[in-house]
Formats: sequence, structure tokens, C-alpha cells
Amino acid sequence: MVRIIDPKLCVRCKGRLWCGLPKCPILEQKRVMETSTPNTTDISAPTPPAVFISWKNYPRVEAAPMETTQFVSIADNPKAWRDLEIDEIVSIRSSLIRPTIRADVYSAANPTDAILTIQELAMSKRPVAVEAVLEKIPKPKLEFGQFVAPMGPKAPAKKIAPQENPRVDRRVEKYYYDEVKAEDAIISLFERGYDVYQLSRVLSAGVLGIPRNRKLVPTRWAITATDDIIYRKEIAKIKQQEPISEFRIYEGHRFDNHFYIMFMPDVWGFELMEAWAPGSVWYSGNEPYLLNDWEGYEGRRGYADNVGGSYYAARIAVIEHLLRERRQARVVIFREVHEGYYIPLGVWQVRENVRAALESKPEKFESLNDAFDYIRPKLRIPLERWTSKSELIKERQNQKRLTEWF
Repeated sequence: MVRIIDPKLCVRCKGRLWCGLPKCPILEQKRVMETSTPNTTDISAPTPPAVFISWKNYPRVEAAPMETTQFVSIADNPKAWRDLEIDEIVSIRSSLIRPTIRADVYSAANPTDAILTIQELAMSKRPVAVEAVLEKIPKPKLEFGQFVAPMGPKAPAKKIAPQENPRVDRRVEKYYYDEVKAEDAIISLFERGYDVYQLSRVLSAGVLGIPRNRKLVPTRWAITATDDIIYRKEIAKIKQQEPISEFRIYEGHRFDNHFYIMFMPDVWGFELMEAWAPGSVWYSGNEPYLLNDWEGYEGRRGYADNVGGSYYAARIAVIEHLLRERRQARVVIFREVHEGYYIPLGVWQVRENVRAALESKPEKFESLNDAFDYIRPKLRIPLERWTSKSELIKERQNQKRLTEWF
């Protein structure tokens, strides 16, 4: 649920921040869009490369490259946004223009010229200049969502054509022509060092999979699907490793999102707990709201409905870390979302926050209680509320250990 602000308050306030937000969303959106929306139907600009496939009206979706004349090298690179402020990220993303076409998702198997262009752009290793002729001038509008980063204006396109030949990634191109399942291609590329952002882009554009079965995949679905595919294929390697020998706490703090990541010396398990403060982007209640999703050693059977895509983004960051360390652990993440997170940035910020935290040096402890003593004063929500919510912590506290019998 998006935070609801009384329009009458906005009329009286006129940008004086009576709502409690650090910046006025109305004025900020107006400022950004006035400076970034082109006043023309002819767009000639590079794509980073970046593509977008919508989910509304599935299976008849909107497909588009995303073009920008600014920030080309970082416009679709979440790794480069870690140290930026929210308004800086919004400015970068608002510069991306989407010349959209309507397409059936199954057209990826027998692509039209426009879909083939989008697929080639998705496979490119470097920015590509693209010409687009729009049916109308784009409206100055920003789009936000739970899964994807903010996006700038869009308009239907009469024409989309590259102005130069894309420099296609040969390893990705190999899978475009091969009879290889999408899952197998993603795992092979991941193990060769490709990041989840590259992989979700080519999956979304319908580049991977058995050629006759290929589909365009809405971007928001492709992000979570990529995280989940890698997890399901790589978790077996982690389960073959020895558990860590101590309790650890890693910390990450960006965009007024605060992550405390607890590693416990045990076999694999994962839980993401979130506490949303009143006034944060998705929550308009009066008291902090806690929710969680989790899995034990055998994994999950259904979608993480409570936490959603953040669960898979955080989990893949943990998986990457354990693969590098060649160990396994039971992991519980405490995520506190405070009022300063006033615009949704997408699940990438969860992934990057957890990645950054796991790159830092952890605090280590001999017991769960010692770890609790460390984390308790750092949390805004009382620790007891967290532990009563956590399935894995309750299991750890109630489970008899083999060493207790000796």
C-alpha cells in the first residue's frame, strides 16, 4: 500500500514538508520531469543498453528499449547507485525515455523487426545509438514500483532502429542460437561471472530458452525469476559445505533502509523480516508493521507473498557470499525501513544493500544471546518483537542441540 497523503494537506502545505517527508514528492517529480522530458517526437539517443517489458495486459505487453542522453554509463547499472542519494537516482532514471511497441509475449519465438531490435540491444556489451520516432510527445511522468527502479516518460513508437550495429555479447549470442533451456543458460552465464542484472535483461527480452518456446518476460518477473533460478541451481553446492563456526552480524545502511544480517552456525536456512515505519513509502499506518518470509533446509514451495521480490533479491546476495566463502549458514535478516525511504527504488536496493553489508567485516559472537546483546540497541523496534516474529530464531531457541546431551 502506497502512503496516502491527504490532498487538502498538500494544498495548505505547498512544499513546506508538513507531511513529514524529507522532500515534497509533488515538487520533486515536477522538477525532475521538467528538466528531462523531451519536447519532440524524434528521439536519437543511446541505450545503456536497457530494455523494459511491461506486465500489464499480459500476454499483450509493452516492449521498449530505454534511451537517454545523460548518465549513459550508469543509467541502468544499480551497482553504481550505492552511494547516491534518492533524488540523484530519480534524476538519473527519469532521463530514460521509452519508445514502446505493443507485442504478444510469444512473438519472441518469431520476432518482428522491432522485437529483434530490442533483443539485439539487450545482448549488446556497450551503449548503442537508437533512433525512435514517437506517435506523440511523451508526457512528463515518472513511474515507480516495488520491483523495478524508477522510470521516465514513455510514448508509443512508430519506428525503433539502431543507428549502429550492436556489439553483441558472443557468449549470450551463443545461447540465442542454441537449443538450451533458459535456466541452463542463466546458470552457465552466472558461473562465468555475469551479474543478475545482465541476466534478467536478456531473459526479459526473450533471448534465452528453446527458440520455439521463447517468450518476452515482464521485467519485474524476470528480476525475481533470475534470482530464483540461480538459487535453485546453486543451493546444492552450499549444502555440501561445512557450516560456519560462530554467530555473525553484518550491517548495511543506505536510503534509510537498515539491514542487520545474522549468520548462525547451522545448516542452510533463510529468513527476511521487515519493519516498515509509519511514513515510509509503502506504509501509512500508525505503528511499525512487521512481516516476514522464510525457508528451512528444504527450501520454499511457494512464492514469498509477504515480502515479495525483496526476499529473492536479499537471498541471492547471501547465496553469492556463501558460494565465495564455501560455507553454509542459517541466515536471518532484520530490515528496518525508516521514514527517509520516501520513494520506492525497486528491489535492486535490497540486493545491493545486502551485498554491501556482506562485503564489510562482521562482528562475531560465541552465542545467540551475545549476538542479541549487540543488535538490540541498534534496532528501533524492540528485539523481542523481532524474535517473536522470526520462525528460524524460534526454531533455534527451541531446538535441542546434540552437544546438550554430552
